Amino acid sequence: MTSVSDLTDTLGLPENFKLKTGTNGHSRRLKFLVTGGCGYFGYKLGKVLHTLGADVTLLDIQLPLKIQESLDDHLKFIRGDIRDYDSVLKSSAGMDCVYHVASFGMSGKDQLYKDLTEAINVDGTRNVIKACQMNNVQRLIYTSSYNVVLEGNPIIGGDESLPYADPNKIVDYYSKSKLKADKLILEANNTELNDGRQLKTCCLRPAGIYGPGERRHIQRIAKFIDWGIIIVRIGDAVVDWTHVNNLIQAHLLAIPGLSKTSDYVAAGKAYFISDNRPLRVFDFLRPLFNGLGQEVPRYKCPYTIVYILAILMEMLHYILKPVIVIEPLLTRNEIMKMGIDHHHKMDQAINDLGYKPMFYDFADTVALYLKERGSVSEKSKITFHPLWTSVLFTIVTVIITISLCL
Repeated sequence: MTSVSDLTDTLGLPENFKLKTGTNGHSRRLKFLVTGGCGYFGYKLGKVLHTLGADVTLLDIQLPLKIQESLDDHLKFIRGDIRDYDSVLKSSAGMDCVYHVASFGMSGKDQLYKDLTEAINVDGTRNVIKACQMNNVQRLIYTSSYNVVLEGNPIIGGDESLPYADPNKIVDYYSKSKLKADKLILEANNTELNDGRQLKTCCLRPAGIYGPGERRHIQRIAKFIDWGIIIVRIGDAVVDWTHVNNLIQAHLLAIPGLSKTSDYVAAGKAYFISDNRPLRVFDFLRPLFNGLGQEVPRYKCPYTIVYILAILMEMLHYILKPVIVIEPLLTRNEIMKMGIDHHHKMDQAINDLGYKPMFYDFADTVALYLKERGSVSEKSKITFHPLWTSVLFTIVTVIITISLCL
């Protein structure tokens, strides 16, 4: 078991960091609710809070067996849906702080489900805010996204003074919903609680998250590499990345940032959170290519062509959805994030929160993934979806035909 001192060192936390309240021998554990607590980041955050001595409740719609086995008197689970206000109200009773992590629609075909994305990310956020107000929860910390400022233009060394993206220029429902939720959280700062005190809120906006145990992104990319369909580089953008431990560090430092001891320095603010080490997309992914026995593609495909491909794949998804649900290989939002530079300065998080991003290498995450996967390459076990073979052939033929006609 990891000791508290080892954990604080690993995460880059101050030596005196603690999760208790009270003085004169009457201190008690702080109580936290983590929505989406059984997801990758939510559970990682909850486990760290638990190790540091807090009482933690994980709120989620399902309880994986692995997480069930780790529960105890100070790490609990409540089955609930943030779309259900009564569920959120019951779960947040007696909490000192709520971490609102739950979300839907981050990648792939999930980005194309408007109603569900809106219901979870926007209406669910309204429920969390209202429940905090009713239950006198003084601190609410929201896991937002870089996407709230992305609208297709390069961002070089951006900061929190950037305005929200124009919703009309955002190409996916997830980003639009995160923007709305980000606004709701910041607007809720200083609103009145039931007991007359004020709610303090902040938003933490991470870049793409990676780290031990992350599967949503690394597994999807590994699948494409195994299929042998990444034959060209898709864009050459310089972007930010966020190791899960750095994101946890920022979430922990936001607690004192929303406290009287810091004069509520973080209240009503948003913070971009990354490793503070922007890299080109395919330079970052190189260890995964190499680990799977392949080289990063040498040649780059023009951004416009790949973007058109994504448009056509999304259209086909919608057309075929009544018959068969096929996940687009890539969506417009994913192409945009791979093809357009976007990275931010961490100055505000460093100055306000004391954020100190630690150095991590994606190669370590890849090594662990390949070890857990069981073999360096499972290419022989994976076949490319035959329908997508036909679809891609048709799309490429259409693009070539159009190009020749222009």
